[in-house]
Parts: sequence; C-alpha cells; structure tokens
Amino acid sequence: MLLSAVVRAILLLAIPANVAPGDSAAPYASSSRWRSDPSINFIAQAAADLGSPLLRCESAQEFEGQLDLLASSDRMFEHVDASVHLFLTQMQRPAADQTVKVKGAELATFLERVLPTETAVAEAQLALRYSELVLRLQLTAMEVGRPTFVEALHRKGPLPNVGELMKNDIADPAIPAVVRRGLYAALRADLCALATVHALFSGETLPGWLATRLARTWRRCAEQHWELTLSMANARTPEVVAKATMIGVVPKDCQRCTD
Repeated sequence: MLLSAVVRAILLLAIPANVAPGDSAAPYASSSRWRSDPSINFIAQAAADLGSPLLRCESAQEFEGQLDLLASSDRMFEHVDASVHLFLTQMQRPAADQTVKVKGAELATFLERVLPTETAVAEAQLALRYSELVLRLQLTAMEVGRPTFVEALHRKGPLPNVGELMKNDIADPAIPAVVRRGLYAALRADLCALATVHALFSGETLPGWLATRLARTWRRCAEQHWELTLSMANARTPEVVAKATMIGVVPKDCQRCTD
C-alpha cells in the first residue's frame, strides 16, 4: 500500500508522453490538470521534501547514506501515514481510475526526460512494474472481499497512525527479518520514486551515474517489496493470488515480471 499513491501518480503523469525526449518536463509543474489531482499534488510536495535530497548527492556513498537517513526519518513515516489515507480515498473512485495502464513505449519516453541512460530507463520501468503489481494485487484482494490489513483496520473504526506502526514493525526483533527487510525496502523504493518525480517537476536531467544508481536501487527495492507482498498474500489469502493470476493481474510466473 505504501507505494500505491506514488505509482498511480507516476502512471498518470506518463499518459501524455508525446513530448520529445530531452524536452523540459517543467510544464508538468504548472499544469492545472496535475495541480487539480490531489494524488499528484500530494506526491509533488512529498517529492520536493523527501526526494530532492537524493538528487543533490555527489557520490554513490553519499547517495546510500542519504537514502538510509531519509528512510528512517520521522518525515518519511509521516509521509507513509498520509499516503495510506490518500490510498483509501482513491479506493472510493470508479474502478477504471484505480489502476492506470501505460504502454511501455510511452513510459520510456516519459522517463527519458530525467534518466539519460538506457539502463536507468529500463531499471525504472521494471521498478514501476513491480510496484504496480503490488497495487493491482491489493485491488484484487478488495474486489474478492479480502481487504488489505490497513483497509481492514479502516473498516473497524478510526485508522491508527500507520507510519508509526510501520516504524515499530521495522524495529521489532520479534518480526521475521525478511518482513522487516521488505518493509524497509518499500521505504527506499518510495524515496527513489519520489526523487524521480521531483526531477520531472523541476525539469532537470540527472547525471548518468546518479540516474543509474537511483533507478537500480529503486528496482531492487521494489522487487523485494513485491516478493514480500506476494509471499504474504500466498500465505494468508491464496485465493486472492489465484484469482489475480487467473485474470492476468499477476503473471503466471508471479515471482518475476520480466517475461
């Protein structure tokens, strides 16, 4: 659920990808269409706050240190809580608006505006695919009457601070290490996505080394989060995974989505 608002915003932004590669993406920031969409407005603000520090890094070591610092910050967990509330609001929209499909060529054109290497674009596309699969699996669970953990909490009454819950879970040694690593990977993937969004809105193209580092980290963390989500779904709600696979939401070789 963490990445749902970010992924939806990125896919929505990528729809009008008919601008030539290399053109400035700055018009997105002033577009009334994007300012009027609450999810994109929310993500743009979060990207400026949490994503922009990653774009100022001058070395791989600095990038990793800044990423870990941001992932464990109070600001990040506040963002998590706000993202969850936005996700729940989006779930009230018509089904057609809950998952946005963008053709690979369109998405590549969109990403090429900020990522100058083919490797970085390919890694970012795959990261988005993993994250979109998480979102689509969550939507399938809700459609078959098996809501996600947070949605179930929401139905019971006032929603607790999900960011605080996540922070506690990551620090809790009683929770399996693989789960804690998957949750932390989701935070890191979210930050990489936010950095990419900020680059888009500010109209800047990243240096090659930073673009590759950012996209590769994003893909690895998104993949780790997807595998955790799928594993937990298989253990708790196998019928959801079965239906998702049947209707094509999850690839038959569902541990990977590269085929």
